[in-house]
Amino acid sequence: MYVPSLLGVMMRMIDTMDSARDGKNLGVFQLVAGLKAGYNLSTPLAYFLAIGGFVLLHRLRKFDLHYIGRHGYVEHDASLVHHNTPAGEKFAPIAVDHELVDALIADVKAVNKAGEGSTIMDAVDVARARVRREKESPPLGAKSAEIARGEMGIILGVMETQAGTKKGVPVEWMREWIEHERLPKDWKPTHVQGLFDVVHRSKAIRTAMDELRKAEADQPIQEKPKA
Repeated sequence: MYVPSLLGVMMRMIDTMDSARDGKNLGVFQLVAGLKAGYNLSTPLAYFLAIGGFVLLHRLRKFDLHYIGRHGYVEHDASLVHHNTPAGEKFAPIAVDHELVDALIADVKAVNKAGEGSTIMDAVDVARARVRREKESPPLGAKSAEIARGEMGIILGVMETQAGTKKGVPVEWMREWIEHERLPKDWKPTHVQGLFDVVHRSKAIRTAMDELRKAEADQPIQEKPKA
């Protein structure tokens, strides 16, 4: 089942729980239990995501999983791997665009000439992808932009590993998780993921995005050759 955005990215595990197989009538405690069990989130972060999801979706008690895809609540345009919601549609497209996945992976860059870190996605790589997608999409509001950064900040922390001097998520794990919407088979939680760490990573993505945009703006405009 497709489940987009901040709370949605964490629902991949929730949807496998026996109590939530049909994706209906999900409550806060179900979500918290699933987030902690599947991703080793701290209790404060799990409650923040669960309660925050209810607030953003304007739900008071329980909701059906598919409701997360309603455009403009939690779901947003400029998704890294999904098309934007067509005008007049209430729910976002559910299909993963494999070309967008390839473009996301292509945004991962090595940290030196030796190629170190070319298989690890970090905050700067995510920022590069977000800048690209936001140029291709309608302008995001402040809330949606924060959600977009936060959802990737979560997964950067949850699946963080290290290759040389670069820390981040192995690209094969990212592809497995974001393209096939399942947890990587060889990934296991190694630490408790906390709320403040996610905030820090989200800020790192934002800072990197600002720096990338500034660098683009500072580039001299090349004149077109005369015919």
